[in-house]
Amino acid sequence: MKKLTKPIVCEVSIIKRNYIYLDKHSCVLLYKAMVRPQLKYANYVWSHIKKETLKLLKSYKKATKLIIALKLLPYIGRLKQLLLLTLKYRRLRLET
Repeated sequence: MKKLTKPIVCEVSIIKRNYIYLDKHSCVLLYKAMVRPQLKYANYVWSHIKKETLKLLKSYKKATKLIIALKLLPYIGRLKQLLLLTLKYRRLRLET
């Protein structure tokens, strides 16, 4: 596993393994506290490399599938339900 996504995948795994039956609100709080800071840093640093950006996007999608009730929704639908922003939008917002 690459150095880029390993910390993100580890945090997602910790949440999934220890808090499997969380409600939507609790899972979003854990995600924002544990996963998003690492994802935010990696997204900004590696955004200029397409291959690395795709790896980050895959990790982000995996993190949004933590909530069992939203697992079958498409990626954009999960983001809307969780009130989260796409990686591309977050990156563009940071640059301005």
